[in-house]
Amino acid sequence: MGAKTRQNPLGRILVLVIPVIITCVSSLAAEPTTSTTRPATHLSREDWVTYTDKPHHLKYQHPKDWLEQPPSAYPSFISPTTKTGSKDPEAVLSINTKYLGRVPDKSGKIGSLTELEQSVPDFKVVENGEGRLGQFPCSRLIFTSTYKGAACKTLMLDFTRRGRAYMFKYRALAEAYDRFSDIAEGMAESFEVEISKD
Repeated sequence: MGAKTRQNPLGRILVLVIPVIITCVSSLAAEPTTSTTRPATHLSREDWVTYTDKPHHLKYQHPKDWLEQPPSAYPSFISPTTKTGSKDPEAVLSINTKYLGRVPDKSGKIGSLTELEQSVPDFKVVENGEGRLGQFPCSRLIFTSTYKGAACKTLMLDFTRRGRAYMFKYRALAEAYDRFSDIAEGMAESFEVEISKD
């Protein structure tokens, strides 16, 4: 009868623990800010109104109680509610476009994260990935920052076609962001643009 092989209990523990450690480290190493296209919102837009920007061939919808800010080249629409103790709106939605010249088509980004970090107070990325602005694939960035002394959260969507950049921006007080986010997503979904093929 052969001699019994003595098993090392420490070896058993290492065999069980090392795979768990590797799994945990892999999870921590994953990029937390990468995102994919958000599913379409089911918010009804039946009572929304259509805004048409003829000079830039843009068209999109917004809730009728969101007021257009004083006339400008690219109007913003503000929430009907305001910040407590202030006349400032809780949220602002806007879409604008800018001619960039002879640049390749791309899904983003207008400006770099470095530029935002340098120009936006307390800038911090929450989500950075891909999305859609109307029918167009675009970059999707969500970040927190300080604006006029208040903590805010912002969604930016942008893409470039035929030398022109298109950008959607939704900024809200941090505590109001989720309350208006479906409206922002609905406005982005309604975006239409006629891009010249000349």
